[in-house]
Amino acid sequence: MPRRSGGLPSGRVTFMFSDIEGSTRLFHNLGDEYTVVLNRHQVVVRKALARYGGHEVKTEGDSFFVAFWDAPSAVAACVDIQRGLAAQRWPHDGEVRVRIGLHTGTAEPAGDDYIALAVHRAARVSAVGHGGQILLSAAAVEAAGDDLPADCSLRSLGRFHLKDFDEPEPLVQVTGPGLESSHPALKAMPAARHNIRVPPTRFVGRRRERLKLMKLLADRPIVTVVAQGGMGKSRLATEVALSFADELNDGATFVELGGVSDDGLVVSTILETLGTRGIQGQAGLAALSAAVQGRVGLIVLDEAELVSAGVAAAAETIAAAAPNSRVLITSRTPLAIEGEEVVSLDPLTIPDSDDDPLAAASDAVAMLLDRLGVDDDSTPEADELQVASALCRRLDGLPLAIELAAARVPQLGLRNVLAGLGDERAHESAVQDAIRWSYGLLGASAQRIFRRLRWLVAPADLEMITAVVCGPEIEVIDPSDVADLMTVLNDRSLIRSRRGDDGVIRYRMLETVREVADTELVAIGESAQVDRSFVQWAASSVWTANIARNQSGRAADDYSGDELLLFLAAIDAGRRVDDPETANILLEITPTLTSRGSWTVLSERSDALGAMPGLSAKTKAALNVTRSRAAFASGDTARGLEHVAAAEALFPELNDYEVALVEGEVANDLLRIDPFKASKFAEHAWPILERANLNAQVGALHAVGATRMMFGNLEGGREAMLRCLALADEAGDRQSMANATAALGNAAFSQGDFAEAAKMLDDAVLTFRELDAPIQLGATLGMAGHAYVLLGDYDQGIAMLSESLALRERFNDVVGALYCKLNLADSYDRAGRTDEARRGFADTFASCERVGVVPLQNAAAHGIAVTAADADAPGALTLLAAAVGRSIGTTGIDEPVTNAALERFRALVPDADAAEEAGRALSDVEFLTLAGEVAAVAD
Repeated sequence: MPRRSGGLPSGRVTFMFSDIEGSTRLFHNLGDEYTVVLNRHQVVVRKALARYGGHEVKTEGDSFFVAFWDAPSAVAACVDIQRGLAAQRWPHDGEVRVRIGLHTGTAEPAGDDYIALAVHRAARVSAVGHGGQILLSAAAVEAAGDDLPADCSLRSLGRFHLKDFDEPEPLVQVTGPGLESSHPALKAMPAARHNIRVPPTRFVGRRRERLKLMKLLADRPIVTVVAQGGMGKSRLATEVALSFADELNDGATFVELGGVSDDGLVVSTILETLGTRGIQGQAGLAALSAAVQGRVGLIVLDEAELVSAGVAAAAETIAAAAPNSRVLITSRTPLAIEGEEVVSLDPLTIPDSDDDPLAAASDAVAMLLDRLGVDDDSTPEADELQVASALCRRLDGLPLAIELAAARVPQLGLRNVLAGLGDERAHESAVQDAIRWSYGLLGASAQRIFRRLRWLVAPADLEMITAVVCGPEIEVIDPSDVADLMTVLNDRSLIRSRRGDDGVIRYRMLETVREVADTELVAIGESAQVDRSFVQWAASSVWTANIARNQSGRAADDYSGDELLLFLAAIDAGRRVDDPETANILLEITPTLTSRGSWTVLSERSDALGAMPGLSAKTKAALNVTRSRAAFASGDTARGLEHVAAAEALFPELNDYEVALVEGEVANDLLRIDPFKASKFAEHAWPILERANLNAQVGALHAVGATRMMFGNLEGGREAMLRCLALADEAGDRQSMANATAALGNAAFSQGDFAEAAKMLDDAVLTFRELDAPIQLGATLGMAGHAYVLLGDYDQGIAMLSESLALRERFNDVVGALYCKLNLADSYDRAGRTDEARRGFADTFASCERVGVVPLQNAAAHGIAVTAADADAPGALTLLAAAVGRSIGTTGIDEPVTNAALERFRALVPDADAAEEAGRALSDVEFLTLAGEVAAVAD
């Protein structure tokens, strides 16, 4: 394999990305030993890179970004890495499994890094793989040719959609001795264009309903399938979605909402399923609108009944933002929203009588026979068909009830199943009757575990289930029996199991079944004990995560949607039994809720827990910080400040370190709201937190640097930000690194070093793009664009400002959008595009009047005057004098520019003194009127 010396590869480059699968879980399992394991992994990787000429571009935590001059060397290095890691003897619960992706494309080094689309594609290829796997893009395969390690070959996995790339990418896996050959499905939507797991059983019946739904979805934006539980809504929606998947550019996306009980989590669940994560400070519906814009696909929102308000808002948002997409909803009740078409689902057709000769033609009997393994070409015996007809009639043709009954037939026989159901007919309770009947046939231990699963709102693995159902306060179930008992429940269709992409089997319970489990648990008097056991599991998980976070310095903002739902269910359980540990659970998942913009959920839970008895002063203060953050993010500044004051009132009961932790967190929230208090908190907290965990240090230092810059101490602020940047780098916190870099760019801008500002802001922009952080991206683009304009690069500056404006308007950053409008208009003026500048200033002026931002309005008036002078010099001079009199010096418009404009106008206007005097005497109404008139005359 060829090797070349010198700098980073250029031209046709093969890029490699790798990272450890489940690194967070490894950290939890290994604790301090994780560092040793990580170092061993890095030694193996670097040995292979050195052998095959890999150039290490970046290393962050457990990930590598590497460039190769040629693809064969890259493939050989990857094979060496996987074999080397497999040969290691890892600690118990500490096996290192690395996923690797390769892509070849054209790229040139940019300093010690690359800025190229090929880099992003390589990263996306790696991200969809699994531990032990080597994936190649089509370009990498072509570049490698036949020059592979002698004992290796390639296996095509098919074509997949990679995030942010329109066309599907053929992906290929390297196979050979010493390499794992069996992996779960890739974490990407196949070119089949859906994320739906094809059910293991055949879809039977519902032909008329299926055709009706497909016809409606052809031209209706929102269709809701309505029926009681157990009617087969989800299965019908699955079948319809599979039919549509290949016909639409963006395929079909199935969003499971069965475990979601908070309207505020609907959007984040949809975004996660779409592969887009919510962003801190981002309005949920605005984020959803941005995510679906331009999509042409079907989005299924399944089991909407518990979160109907959230689903209604989401469906309307999708319909408005993506008019060529369709939303299919399943619910027990209609949503009653504009554009909704409701389809009521009836039970499956049943025979007219037990001895109906056409019984086999009914959907219900056909489904039962299918589940019993009766072939379509076979003709059941007359007596067997009669019993099947009677059973389906007894069950009112309800699909879930038929599934439950069919699961019992191998054990009891068809006749005994019918006899066990009794003779009563109760259409409304047929499903619950069938569930209770199936529950009644379980052994005592299986019944216990069934009842104790009433909290199972989202998929959970066996370890978690065992911890909860075998809690110390409740009647003992032998932990070694749990796996077998779960198999019994799964075989009886009382729970459902699924093997995840990580190879772990997880179990879930349908809402209809959970209702029965809940009723039975309450009836037997174990409800409080199970709630406490559930809270104990969650609190233990929080404690473990806290230790890991404090040791690593990383924020706990990476919980999955399913984990989040289980923690929220544990919080609700804790509220029922007044367990003080519940507050710690909420505080642990607060970063995740914050990153998803789930402010309503956060506010409601923290408000409820704040009144719980038995909380320590430290916990109460932390809850008040959480409540203030939720209030600020929701636009309720007054309420947010009340919660900050409530946290302050607890300071006498806290030690100095606990006070500093609160101050460090609150300071960043107060930067734009109360900078004086933010500065006070930050300066007091930092010396105390200097030896705290990295996460706390980064937050406090950022607030110190930002407030010093705000109050003119640019050098002191810059020093703090540089240290903040170094600590964030040490913690592997890329977002905090980008925040600090942007702040340093702003400092350079304030000092007039626009070239340095543009360079640093460009770096921050690149990171925010990679992190999918549109709020921060919008703000940073605005400042970077302004810097480019002042450097004379008008095209680049205007392009960045325009993108910034679009992002700020999309995410409802009203003041930020006004700054962008003003700077855009100023940019047009500097570029000689006077008419566009004047219209921009006039638009900004009108917007400021609506919002009430007086300083920016004065600056906009200044702009109108400057760009309208040739058309109406007296009016422009009067308007400019009025703006100057209204403290234009506070708006950021350069005073030399203002003075130069005044001198020019005075030369054009015969009675300049009178015009200026008139401007200074204008009332607010006259000021508004004159600005409009001057702009209109110029147009």
